[in-house]
Amino acid sequence: MIDPNEINTCAELSQALAELHRSDPRQRSFHDVAAAAEIAPATVFEMVKGDSFPRWRTLERALTAWGVAEAQLGLWRGAHERARGDNSSRLGRPLVEITNPFELEVHRSITLANTGELPCLPLYVRRAHDRVLAEIVQRAMGGESVMAVLVAGSSAGKTRSIWEALTPLREVSGWRLWHPLIPTRRHALDELKRVKARTVLWLNELQEYLGSDDEQIAVELHRLLPDKNRAPVLILGTLWPAHHARLCGNPASQIRKLLEHKVIALPEQFVGQDLIAVRQTAATDPRLAKAVEQAEDGQITQYLAGGPELVNWYLFSSSPTAKAVTEVAMDARRLGHRNAFSYALLRDVAPSYMSAVDWDQAGGNWLEQALAETSTPRKGARGPVTRIHSTARPTGGRRNSPQSQSGTHPTDTEPLYQLADYLDEYGRTHRADRIPPIRFWESIALHAHPDDLTALGIEAWKLHLNRDAAQLWKNATRHGAPYAPVYLLKYQHQLQPDDHRPADWIVDHADLNNPEAVDLLLETLSAAEEHAQISALLARDPATHVELGGQDAAINLLKTLHSLSASNQVAILADRIIAETRVPSGYCPSLRFGHCGFPAVRILQMLHDIGADRQMHEIAAQVVAHTEPPSAMDDRSAWSEEMVDLLEFLHNADAGNLKIELVERILAYFTRNDPDVGFYLDSEELDYLGRLLRALHRVGSDTTAVTVAEQLVSPLESEDVGELSGLADLLAAFEDIGAHDQAATLADRIHIAADNSALAAAERLDANVYANEWFRAVELLRTLRAVGAGGPAAQLAERIAEHLAYVNDDVRHPEAVARLLILLRQAGTDTAMTTFLTRDWAALVDLGDGFGVASMLTALHAVGAETLMEALTQRVLEHAPLDDPTYVRLLVGSIDAAATEDSALSAISQRIMGKSTPYQDPADTYWRNQSVFGREPNETAAEPWTWQDLTG
Repeated sequence: MIDPNEINTCAELSQALAELHRSDPRQRSFHDVAAAAEIAPATVFEMVKGDSFPRWRTLERALTAWGVAEAQLGLWRGAHERARGDNSSRLGRPLVEITNPFELEVHRSITLANTGELPCLPLYVRRAHDRVLAEIVQRAMGGESVMAVLVAGSSAGKTRSIWEALTPLREVSGWRLWHPLIPTRRHALDELKRVKARTVLWLNELQEYLGSDDEQIAVELHRLLPDKNRAPVLILGTLWPAHHARLCGNPASQIRKLLEHKVIALPEQFVGQDLIAVRQTAATDPRLAKAVEQAEDGQITQYLAGGPELVNWYLFSSSPTAKAVTEVAMDARRLGHRNAFSYALLRDVAPSYMSAVDWDQAGGNWLEQALAETSTPRKGARGPVTRIHSTARPTGGRRNSPQSQSGTHPTDTEPLYQLADYLDEYGRTHRADRIPPIRFWESIALHAHPDDLTALGIEAWKLHLNRDAAQLWKNATRHGAPYAPVYLLKYQHQLQPDDHRPADWIVDHADLNNPEAVDLLLETLSAAEEHAQISALLARDPATHVELGGQDAAINLLKTLHSLSASNQVAILADRIIAETRVPSGYCPSLRFGHCGFPAVRILQMLHDIGADRQMHEIAAQVVAHTEPPSAMDDRSAWSEEMVDLLEFLHNADAGNLKIELVERILAYFTRNDPDVGFYLDSEELDYLGRLLRALHRVGSDTTAVTVAEQLVSPLESEDVGELSGLADLLAAFEDIGAHDQAATLADRIHIAADNSALAAAERLDANVYANEWFRAVELLRTLRAVGAGGPAAQLAERIAEHLAYVNDDVRHPEAVARLLILLRQAGTDTAMTTFLTRDWAALVDLGDGFGVASMLTALHAVGAETLMEALTQRVLEHAPLDDPTYVRLLVGSIDAAATEDSALSAISQRIMGKSTPYQDPADTYWRNQSVFGREPNETAAEPWTWQDLTG
């Protein structure tokens, strides 16, 4: 029997509530008690666990639900008041209430664009010092007062390590955290004598608490640790190595005695197994992945924390010259330059980013001073703009190569500089609407890396700087950039369609190595009706010069040459393709050019389309001869898909003998009698196997199709069937090909396993509606209904409907929700569908996911939820980013793809298109329609210019 009069503390209150819950005669769950009390289940859970202190009205409802008599409620009210008084008299706040790490001076992390919603901190990777720290926390949980100080440089992860180490304490009731800051760190510790048991002292920047000549704070902390009346207390602090050395410099100081045996050195780099672990973890956190990719010498945490400091420097602390250098680098990067800027580029352009006053005050060595400032590290991370060393830093390897000892030096080259990656990201966002001055474009055309000139030209064109774009593309073409000739030709033809000099120059200078670029250039010349120039380009024999290895564009180039009636070039290129084609043996028919593989059917279809039937039959014979059945370790779904495509191609190409041979190989696979390689179905390949059966039927191999169906069914036991989803589609395929006996056999086995299958599927359901278990369960429901297993189907439908009432509202995967809606409709689960649609999915869908929004709209329409569909449409029209043309294209395109003849969906698509007003530069219409010559960087109209005005 619980006596409320004996409850005086928060811990005692939570323990009493836990006992009430355990002794509940009805043995109800937290959900049941919460429902009876009309409060949230999480509230009940947190009260019982001691994770939160409830208000009296909330506690009163829970007590009543647990069956506490009304006459006893007054005694419980007194217990509540006493516990609340215990809670308020202690320093700090309940640890479980501190959910914002930044309140405790944990560094903010870098942020990345277009990564969706992420936790406030990157994923954490534990290292050796974390294990030491965890042991200290366990000692505190065991009742001992302990202290630990993490020592490492700036942004090495000290406060983050402490934050993570406190996780076990958050699961134990009664612990509080005190972060003394007010009025100052040192004066806040005047309250130290009020610290009570189960308190964490968070002493970040410990030197600020201990760093005066008065060592009284150190003395008080020293006295606190052995005080049994106040134990357990956990004291956690951080120091930089320099601060630690200074504080402990005097062997006789109280500070040194306090810190003795309490320091944990935190490594400032991730190396060895730690580096492997962080790389693995980075796969699920884009910020961590970025840090792993960009951080130097394994300084992951410094990179993560350094970004915000760099921005603060740029905005508030940088000198005019250093800021100008940084902005030149920002603009060059966002406009397509690689992250390696020449000294000459920075020297020539930075002055145009300064005001006249700043330039007058800059001084003769302004650039050296600016680069010295930008090279200074921030928060332990690389400075804003730093020099790229021409040789690798010596790493202290075991041996030096003979060459490295010979005294040779690297050739003197102009120094290159790089922009900090975080500032690169920042500049792309916050300087996106800035047009660099004219000096930038003149200098970038001279000093940019040749491989960057094409991209820079594209960005100049987007800004309507047409002359600068043309100059950049011309320079790029001269340096052999593959795609620059196409851009240059398109614009020059638009500028002066009757001037053939640009086309003549381009055909003479275009590089012929890239088959895709050559293909595009031929198409562009054809569209411009530059027939003489096409002949001139073909005379340079591109079919001989283009590279085939790894570039499937050669196939498209072959088609283009065929369309231009360039029979000689077609023959040359076709012979090269055949000569360099290998047909490796394997379970999936493929062809290889160099190191790149392509589906065989694609190449065979291309040869067939251009009339190269001899070459097509030659390669097709090799493909069929080299096709092997998949082993137990191979992807049988991919094999089935390839067989479907190859069968249908051979059938349509009238390659009858090869089709027969392939059918025999398929049949041999399914009828083989190898006990070591048994055939076993899994859910993922059922769809492809159904397609394969239908393909055999379509090409006239009905007997083989039925035989394969028999081979699929015969080894299946009922328990195997019970683990499969998608059997409804396989049953339909059996019926389509006339395998009625096999369909009946499979249906019987599904019947036998129906009860167990339905039960197992229901037990796997959880709160994540986008989990695969939901789709498997609904697919199974479809199957059970298809074979007439009414009882198990009804039970499963009921369980699905019951679980759907508790699924998460967090729609991170709207396309998954849409898919589930469609499956529920197909399964005929009216009750489950009604339950599912009681959720306001229209309000929950993330509008930033254009494909997901389209999926939800089409699914809601398909299941007849017109009200929800209209509500979601209105949300899209009012709140979706319809000024983003990429988003609109994806959204409308996805809706149109599903609409076909559906007028309702087409109407939604039209409404969205009518509402969308893609953002345009206010001057865009003018510059595009009024001035074909473009504008200048100062936003004035460009004077008329011609091809002759371009240099080079």
